Amino acid sequence: MDATPWEYAIMVWDGEGRDDYRIVRFSHRQAWSPIDGDAYMQTLRELGDEGFELVTHQFLIRGQYDRGGKHGESIRELLTFKRPLED
Repeated sequence: MDATPWEYAIMVWDGEGRDDYRIVRFSHRQAWSPIDGDAYMQTLRELGDEGFELVTHQFLIRGQYDRGGKHGESIRELLTFKRPLED
């Protein structure tokens, strides 16, 4: 049985803010960047339309903050996708 060659995509999403980091990197082509802050669902749809399936979805804590008495954690989403590599 032959092994299936895969193409991978990793979506990094820090949030919707103007200075937040958002990009999709691919294993076999150029990255999609920059991505608008309100394009989260659209980006997921486009990956699905291209045949990518979600493999993992991780929430990574980037750091903690204190903004005028509001405490919290800064979260980064890391989503990994794959699809069979086209010839």
